Amino acid sequence: MRLLKQTYPKDGESLYSFLHRLALTNYYHHLGSIFRDIGYSAYESSYSYIKNNSPWGNYLIEFLNSNGHNIDELILNQFDSLLVANGVGGTEEGLQSHRVYNRLYTKYCPHCFKDDFYHRLHWEITLLPVCSKHTCYLIERCPNCKNKITMGRLMTDKCSCGEVFSEANTEQAHKKVMTVQNKLHSLITGKSHYIKRSLGDKLDVEEFFQLFFLFCHLIDGLDAKQFSHSSAFKDVSKFNFSFKYKIKRSVKMMAFQTFVAYQLVVNPEKELGKVFETIKNVYVERTEPYHTKYGYIKKIFNHLKGKPYLEIFSNVMNDSKDVYVNRITRVKFNKENKRYITMGEAIHLINSEHATLLNLCNKGMIKFSQTERHGKHYTLIERKSVIEYLEMKKRCLTHFQATKILGLTFHALNAFIKKGSLVPKHGPGFDGYDLWYFEKDDLNLFLESITSKASRIPSRTNEWITLKDAVYKVRYLELGVTDLLLKVKEGNLSAAILSSITSPTCRDLLISFKDLNKLREDNLNERINTRGYKPKELRKVFKVGQYTIEDWIHDEILTISHYEKNDNDSVTRYVDKNQIIHLLRKSKGISKRDAIKYLEGLQLLPK
Repeated sequence: MRLLKQTYPKDGESLYSFLHRLALTNYYHHLGSIFRDIGYSAYESSYSYIKNNSPWGNYLIEFLNSNGHNIDELILNQFDSLLVANGVGGTEEGLQSHRVYNRLYTKYCPHCFKDDFYHRLHWEITLLPVCSKHTCYLIERCPNCKNKITMGRLMTDKCSCGEVFSEANTEQAHKKVMTVQNKLHSLITGKSHYIKRSLGDKLDVEEFFQLFFLFCHLIDGLDAKQFSHSSAFKDVSKFNFSFKYKIKRSVKMMAFQTFVAYQLVVNPEKELGKVFETIKNVYVERTEPYHTKYGYIKKIFNHLKGKPYLEIFSNVMNDSKDVYVNRITRVKFNKENKRYITMGEAIHLINSEHATLLNLCNKGMIKFSQTERHGKHYTLIERKSVIEYLEMKKRCLTHFQATKILGLTFHALNAFIKKGSLVPKHGPGFDGYDLWYFEKDDLNLFLESITSKASRIPSRTNEWITLKDAVYKVRYLELGVTDLLLKVKEGNLSAAILSSITSPTCRDLLISFKDLNKLREDNLNERINTRGYKPKELRKVFKVGQYTIEDWIHDEILTISHYEKNDNDSVTRYVDKNQIIHLLRKSKGISKRDAIKYLEGLQLLPK
């Protein structure tokens, strides 16, 4: 059928809108009057999308051809190669087209109607729920009766309730949503052919929409409140791109979901990790069959441009404290970089037993974290602390190994640690470790600081005494091997090493007999002048027995002036020098000078 009067499609006009204007031009009041052969479809359908073998579709194609018009520019089928062919999760034309196109009902911008009253075809694309010209959300329900809007009613500009569609008020869209919508509009309409990712590379329009739809399915059904800018979409609780969930779609939901999906494709480092974490947690709690989600994740990673998303996923999984991470098998990722590992994995790494691992954890040598799932408690081990422990064991020496290198006894080594002369890497009382560990370099430097002060001699003479014998001679003065070695280190006690010894230790040191005797005398005199005499030394002073000395102390003839607690918890008593001088003068009837001279002449040190 050829009409007498002709008109032409406007920019971006939909098929129904054009046919409506064409009917009015030829004095028909409605499409139903001119297209009686296609029945009620003129009242129920938007004619925006033509399925294969559609009776009314074939009829309209023939009608437009007879009137010299091309139907392809007026229907949504022109976008199929981009929006339908690149769909996922049931890619049949009916399923995907149902998600991305409006079929029965429509939406519109009243401001555009006021500018020029015709229906724009891109309003029928669900991915574009805003007007890019007036930066407002499209209206999908009558503002008065809240019913969905059919194309037949919209083109009359009046709802059955009497509401005038072109007079409706609109809500402004979020600024960042508009930025994304403008980019999507440009990609869909062919004004742009690629999109830049924050990673520095580009996605062509086909690659973008392949990934975009995968992410739409990935976030489908997820809590929308977890995403940034959710405060601008308070009515949107979850996403429902696939129509699988009992949640009504709305222009705001689609605006927010397309915004999030776009950001995940283009700026994945911002929120993709949060999405992966959410999916992992929901999968673990088994509240939904989330193995399907991992199917989408796998498709994303297998995409030609999917490697950056895999890296983010790996980082999230590897940083997780979830014991169930090892159960994720549908998606392959590098589990060798996991931040936390199971007890079994840790035992395998340290090549030891369960009890040993627990002891290392309790002593703080290996860090751990405890989690609870389904009422069960799980312990995860920090992988880094295990690696550090193993590296420390390779690099450091134990207490026993340190004594061999230094040539010292356990007691002497502990004394150096206590004095702060030797600082361990780890150890009891130092940082909680059950065992002492020393850096090998620290031990060598400490040994060098002592042996470097010793001169080299070809053979031992009477001038020299072994370190062991020297320790024996100063034992009476409460001096030990550490005191002698520190004197050597400070240059206050001469030492020597036989030239034949290539790798000397402290045990190989020879001490100057002359310096040792001077040290003994100086130490004794200093002790007598500062603390006094020991009770057993008073036997030589007064030439009496020990019982007599104790009686004098008991009868307060002599008074203990100083007590000193020893390492073995014993107590050494001292009587100050002035008391001794006073008692000597009284008992022997001598002067103070003679008493002092007498004391100086006594040989109190053992030979």
